[in-house]
Order: sequence, then structure tokens, then C-alpha cells
Amino acid sequence: MKRLFLLVIIIMGTIVSHGQKQANEFKDLEKIKADANKGNVDAQNILGYYYLTGTEGVSANPEMAFYLFMQSANQGNAIGEYYVGMCYLYGDGTKKNDQKAFEYIKKSALQGNEDAQYWLGVAYEYGNGTSIDEKQAFEWYQKSAAQENPRALFRIGHAYLFGWMTEVNKEKAVDYLFKSASKGDDEAQAYLGASFLVGDFTEVDYNKAFYWLSTSVSINKNSRMALFYLGLCYRYGFGVAKNEQQAFDYIKNAAELEYPLAQSSLSIYYYTGFDEMESNPSLAFEWAMKAAAQNDKEGIHLLGIYHKEGVGTEKNEKLAYEYFTKAAEMGYIASMYQLGLWHGEDGVNPDEKEFFYWMMKAAVNGHSSAQYSVAYCYANGNGVKQDYVVAVKWYREAMDNGNALAYNNMAYLYMAGKGVEKSVDKAFEMVDIAISLEPENVNYYDTKGELYSMIGNKNGAFEMWEKILSINPEFSEDTPFVQYIKANEREWNEYTNKKENKQTVGVEIWQVVDEMPEYYGGMNGLMTYLSENVKYPIKAYQEGREGKVVVQFVINRDGSVVEAKILNSVYPDLDEEALRVVNCMPKWKPGKHKGKFVRVKYTLPINFKIPNEE
Repeated sequence: MKRLFLLVIIIMGTIVSHGQKQANEFKDLEKIKADANKGNVDAQNILGYYYLTGTEGVSANPEMAFYLFMQSANQGNAIGEYYVGMCYLYGDGTKKNDQKAFEYIKKSALQGNEDAQYWLGVAYEYGNGTSIDEKQAFEWYQKSAAQENPRALFRIGHAYLFGWMTEVNKEKAVDYLFKSASKGDDEAQAYLGASFLVGDFTEVDYNKAFYWLSTSVSINKNSRMALFYLGLCYRYGFGVAKNEQQAFDYIKNAAELEYPLAQSSLSIYYYTGFDEMESNPSLAFEWAMKAAAQNDKEGIHLLGIYHKEGVGTEKNEKLAYEYFTKAAEMGYIASMYQLGLWHGEDGVNPDEKEFFYWMMKAAVNGHSSAQYSVAYCYANGNGVKQDYVVAVKWYREAMDNGNALAYNNMAYLYMAGKGVEKSVDKAFEMVDIAISLEPENVNYYDTKGELYSMIGNKNGAFEMWEKILSINPEFSEDTPFVQYIKANEREWNEYTNKKENKQTVGVEIWQVVDEMPEYYGGMNGLMTYLSENVKYPIKAYQEGREGKVVVQFVINRDGSVVEAKILNSVYPDLDEEALRVVNCMPKWKPGKHKGKFVRVKYTLPINFKIPNEE
């Protein structure tokens, strides 16, 4: 969330509060006019408000409004002085004059008018009619905030949040923003909602995020920040049911209000499309251009992607490179990574040193794929001096960010003892984690097959090759594992002929281990899964069949559930339902014995009971 360089102004909005408070005292318009002519400052202010806004049967006349406010101000009335200052600020009924606006607003503020104190803070912060003085700005915001002015409360919170005009203090920032939001300031509500969504300065709480964002939009339908983040709530189902069309509508609304983050997000929507809308490359490019025109880093990055791929425009590698470079210089991490790919082995302009340079810049900023690439460079001496210890450091960084490739490559380092202590068990543990993260990626099964072949376990290797072929049976004759199978054709045929236990050859199944398998979410999570997924078979229900079906199954080293069978049968339909639910289970946290993952047998009772109907 960025500092607001352009003030969001609702013209004379604060006048309304004063006008409404006093209007009730003047029921008769003619009496108000008469009292104003007699010099009654309250009547002058009220009548001035009517002329300014064209309400209460009075035709809008800004010049008359200004005249009446000036009459009040000349009598030293703080509200009249404030009105005159605002008229000068916006050029309502008089020529716009920032210096005179400042003078009158200051007079009113010195008399304690909270709105004038707030606008005096604005004048000092942005140099409207005076020189910029952040210390004075902060002091006047504080005076106004002490009177519970919502806008001043927001500005104080904003200042503490980003360290403008004062030191950073996120606790104070949250306190002031909550006070401002609770008093109906839509901008404070938008900031709180966005923070609860992404965790900028509060904890992540999707329900609170949706509440504050929707409240902000209900108060101000043009609250750009709230509209954008509310769109994200609907897009990802945060605090509300996921609704792609609703998400698109909110984000498009924010984009049309020129919110740059929404413009880049809308560009991506048009690039990818969704169920209710086909992709539109031309509009994708158009909205990226609009975001980039506001110096939005993501918009600039997207222009690089679109020029590189020819999306909504002609391919232009030179322009793509320029956009990536600009976004990277602005700190956009994805562009740093793209520049690395640009200089990669298969990139537009291969250069090992440039590849390493840009991948390192992205890596230190937390990009997991870049961290993997940096580790790979150190492990292989590509563009940098070979150093396995440093390679391990970067692989671990990538692993901490859930990068499966990093786990896969660490398996080789453990097997060879390069940069780490040699450990076959650790090597298998690493590749098992890679498989659990990306179970359909055949490269990891290939790695595991290689590890088995390194230790002379052909059956283990064959198990992996068989898994690869089950995922993708089409492989070239030159593929290394296909060559391995050909070189060991007799053993491969023996293996494939053992149908009964071909999936578990050489792999022991344990009953009790040091760390038993656990359903993610624990026993409560398992019970929730069963309660939400077990469907009482209609026939069994109609016949009043009840009982406890006991199912036994094996939890593999990658956490998958296999080999489910009935130990205690109750009734065919109930048995079948119990097996179905078990076979549909997501992966468990696998069991461990002596520090390594093992296959473990597990027994689970599933109770079928017809509820009493009273």
C-alpha cells in the first residue's frame, strides 16, 4: 500500500456535518435569511451551506455562499473561517488561492475547529499555501485526532505505519486506523481490510478482511483499494465464497478508477480468462499499458511478458528486455528472474555470468526458483566458482520455500556426500519429499530410480521406472531409464511378472514405528474428513443396517493411502462405502522409523449408526 500523493477530496464534505448540526435550529428559510442579514454567524454559515450545495429549496450559488461565509469569518467565527478557507482551496465562489486558503484555515484551526486542524495538517504535509513542514503537519493532525476526527485519525495511523512525519510504530498505527475505521472512514477501513488479507501490519484474518473491505465499499462505492482487495477475496474465496465473476467485476471497477494494482490484475484476467470469460490478449495488453503508465511494477513486467510472447502486440524481444530491466530496477523480483532466464542456456541471449547475476538478485529477494538456480550454479560451477557448501545453503533456502527441484537435487548431494555428510537415508528422504510436493513429476521418480540403482537395488529402481511409465508411457528409446531397463531385461521381466506384490518389492511394511503416520489436522481432522465424506448407503439405511466397519490400509512413504481392505465386515454396502472413503483420502503425514520414512500398516474403525428420530 503506497502513500497517497494525490489527495482524495470530497468537496466540502466536512461542511455537511456542521451544516446538519445547525440546520435543525433554523426550520424557517426566511427566518434564516433574516437572521443572516442581522449578522447571526450560525445563520450565515447555514445559509452559505445551502447556497453552496443547492439544497433546502435554495438554488446553488457559490458566490453567495462565499459572501455569507466571509461575513461570518469577518466576525471571527471559526466555522466561517473554515468555510472561507475551503472555498479558496477549491475555488468555490471565488478564485482559487492556496495561500488565502491556508490563512483562513489556520485562523479556524487556532480556535480549535477539528476539521480546520485536519486541513491545516494537510497544508503543511503537502505544501498547500505554505512550505512543507512535516513536524507541523503531524502536530495539527494530532490536535484534530484528539477531537476524534476520523480523517485525522487515519493520517496519524498512516504516518505511524510508514514512518512519514514520525517514526514507524505499527502498534500505534493499528490503534489509530481502528479508531478511524470504527468512525466510518472508508480509507482506514480499506487499509485494515487489505492488511487482514495479506498480513502487512496485522495478522491474516480473512473474515475481518472481508468485513472491513465490504464496509469500506458500502460507504464509498469508489473506494479503489477496497474494491481491488475485495475482488481478491472473491477470487480466492477469502472470507467469502469463491466467485470468479464477482472478483472480476470488483477488480475491473477498481481498474476503471485508475487503481494501478487493479489494472495489472485485470490485465492478467484478460490474459488467462476464466470459466465465464474467454481470454482477450488485446485488452490484456491495453490494461498492462495503463498500469505501466502509472509506474506500476507489475504492469511494466507484464508488458515484458506480452512483448516476449506476442500477447496483444507483436513479438519484440528488445522491448521485452527493456521492460523486464525497468521493472527489475524498480525491485520487481519476477522480472529479475525473467532476466535470468533470458541469459539461461535455453534463453534468448545465453550468458552464464549474466544468468547467475540476475538469479542471485531474485534469490536474495526470496524467489524460490531463482534460489534453486543459484544453488545449481554453485553446484556445477556455472558462471561462478564451484562450491558445494554454498550450493547446499541455497538449496536449503529454496527447500524452505517449498521448491521440489531443490529437494530433488539435494538427494544427489547426500548420495555423493558433496557439501553435506554422505547419507543414503537422507538422499531418499529428500527425493520422497520432492515426490510428495509434485507427485505427477516423473523426474523425481527417475531420481529415486537412479538412487536405487546406485545402491544396487534393482527392484526398487524397477518400481520407479514402472511408476514413470504409468504416468507417461511414451518415452524415447534413448531415455536413460529405458536404456537401463533394456540392459536388465531379464530382471525387469521377472519383476513385472510378480503381480501380487510388484508395488512393494523390497519395501517392508511396519506395524509400530517411532513416529506413527498422522492425518494432516490430527485425529480431529480425520474425524472431520469422515463426517463430511461418508455417505450412508440408501439400501443399508432403509434396512436399518448399522455397525462398525474396520478397514486396514498401508500408508506409503510419500503419505499415500494404499492396499485398503476390510478386517471387520458389517454389511456389503457399508463395507463398500468404508473402502471408498478410505481410498479417497488425501495424503497423510507418513510414518518414520529411525529417522527415515517407512510404510506403515494402519487400522481404522468407521462407525455407521442411524441417528435416532424423535
